[in-house]
Amino acid sequence: MASYDRVSSLCTVGGDRAKHQLTQSPTQSLLFEQFAQGCIQHMGQDVCQVWAIPLGAMLGLFQVLEEEWSDSQEADLQAQAQLASIGAYSVIAFCGSFQGSEVFLANLHGLRKHLEETRVQNRDHVVIPLLGRFKGELNS
Repeated sequence: MASYDRVSSLCTVGGDRAKHQLTQSPTQSLLFEQFAQGCIQHMGQDVCQVWAIPLGAMLGLFQVLEEEWSDSQEADLQAQAQLASIGAYSVIAFCGSFQGSEVFLANLHGLRKHLEETRVQNRDHVVIPLLGRFKGELNS
């Protein structure tokens, strides 16, 4: 019991070299610090949040979506609506260069409305309506 008390009192705070015994927090102990360093060495610490999606991956996704669309029956409108939403989401994210949750600002109902308008007017672009503030807009 006495040896356990001695070990628990060795909790430290500090950098790699200098240690100061200021806390009893288990996450500031020498053992936990060595554990965290071992995790970084074995698992790595590669955080790249803005990697682009390769064009080949997008083409593969659309091949799968087209196959599922052709396999689905015309009576199954819910499945086709879901496939169309996945395709629209993917195109918006890829072509609009949206990051993270920005894609969820797209209004799919408004997108369908504008898509019908562009078909009638024979335009070669589509308006993507967005909900709320987007990329630091000031609404001025």
